[in-house]
Amino acid sequence: MHTQEKILDKIFKIKKELKDNPKDSSLYLKLGKQYLKLEDFKFTEDAINCYKIAYKLNKNSNTALKIANLYMNNANAAYAYKYYLKAIKLSPENEDIICKAKECAFEYYLEEYVEEKYKNEIEEKLIKYTKKD
Repeated sequence: MHTQEKILDKIFKIKKELKDNPKDSSLYLKLGKQYLKLEDFKFTEDAINCYKIAYKLNKNSNTALKIANLYMNNANAAYAYKYYLKAIKLSPENEDIICKAKECAFEYYLEEYVEEKYKNEIEEKLIKYTKKD
């Protein structure tokens, strides 16, 4: 069995498990990981959706960070920024997340479609969530 066939087989098995345990966030994380292992851009959105479901079931900064990183890899700074902020809310002391959020915000500023009022909103949110008391 080729590697891709093995991955597809794992995906099938995980989906079968999900029918019995639809609220098990770890299964969605495993499924998302398998979609990414296919190394095919068309499955990236499936992976993101799996991670989003896992996040809804069990909110933690690692999952939010994974989603944000996937969006950044797909050059979608707007959605990435949203999930970086979620990760910061859950882990406000994590300097790595704060740094990535700042990098993302900087990229987001550079995108031509971001209007000035939204730039200010982005900056305010970043300051709010990363401010040290």
